[in-house]
Amino acid sequence: MEYVIANGAECEPLIHKDAELMKHFPAEILAGMTSMMAATGAKAGKFGVKTKNADALEALKHNLNRTASSS
Repeated sequence: MEYVIANGAECEPLIHKDAELMKHFPAEILAGMTSMMAATGAKAGKFGVKTKNADALEALKHNLNRTASSS
């Protein structure tokens, strides 16, 4: 498998739980992605996030950078 996709782009206008979870629990979200990649043999993981939720994406990026630098 080439990659795993995590859908963080809510389609309902009043639902914003995915963005909130990514903002407040980025390490756990990234750990889940890593587990799914290992389970499927995927070489990469991708997140689908709407541009209006850029702060959620930044939280993931920041945590990813922290994780990479501590390895």
